[in-house]
Amino acid sequence: AELGGRRLLHAIHLVREINPDLQILLTRGRHGAWFIRHNEIFSIPAIPQVESEFLVGAGDTFAATFHYHRIQGQPIPVCLQRATAAAVLKIRGFAYTTMGDLDEVLAKTDEIAPRLPVARAAWDSAEARRWIEQEEPDRTQFGHRDD
Repeated sequence: AELGGRRLLHAIHLVREINPDLQILLTRGRHGAWFIRHNEIFSIPAIPQVESEFLVGAGDTFAATFHYHRIQGQPIPVCLQRATAAAVLKIRGFAYTTMGDLDEVLAKTDEIAPRLPVARAAWDSAEARRWIEQEEPDRTQFGHRDD
């Protein structure tokens, strides 16, 4: 079943009831991503993309890059920006066989990151509730088209 709107909000509430300290990184395909921790939620948009055949692994790339930068002690907005930029590079055909060194990757992500504003809201705010309730699943990740 797809999660969107109130179903998504209910699912997140259930998970947080089980473990209130749990931090949730939720990739939303072409809608961007959210990071939820304690009493706050961060939201970052996706960069609009042309159709791509390289979607497989974009979420994994996002998660790995986000966690790498968290381990390095970067603030949440920087982690989200670099993770989004890395996923963009992956979608554009960036692959391990053509991957540059870390300095090249960071330079490219730093170039893209300023176009990615990170919004922050209190978890229990009307703004956060609106973000989640208005969410519609990104079905393109399952091979569906918006035609």
